[in-house]
Amino acid sequence: MNLALAFKLAFGLSVIGWIALFLRPRSRMVNYVFSGMMLPVAFAVLYTFLCIYYWHSASGSFLERFGSLDGTLRMFNQSKGLLFAGYVHYLAFDLFIGSWIARRATADKMSYAVLFPCLFLTLVFGPAGLLLYRVIVRARGGPMLDDLF
Repeated sequence: MNLALAFKLAFGLSVIGWIALFLRPRSRMVNYVFSGMMLPVAFAVLYTFLCIYYWHSASGSFLERFGSLDGTLRMFNQSKGLLFAGYVHYLAFDLFIGSWIARRATADKMSYAVLFPCLFLTLVFGPAGLLLYRVIVRARGGPMLDDLF
């Protein structure tokens, strides 16, 4: 597998998904189908393939790989395939969460001006964007924790 090419393709698809989400966050086709389901599922398939295919390209048991920061660094240094899998993991979840935020913001009648920083932060710093969205919901009188769907 040409990892450099696959990386560029995954990155490009992610950019297209995010651009669509930024331009049409309230569009059912974009939010539910393309950015909210098709791309995250495609990334999940790629992630699963990469993990299965490259799992044995790094040494150590599961605990040795993920039980310490040094072990995780060693695993990613030993295998570009697993490093790429980690990157695809981010692509899948950040886009999925961004779409979820856009759906919830639409249901809550949140303005685009308020939604935009949440989406941007989710794009660049995943969990921080989710946190910002939840803090804004709470500041507007909503619950900090509620149903996710």
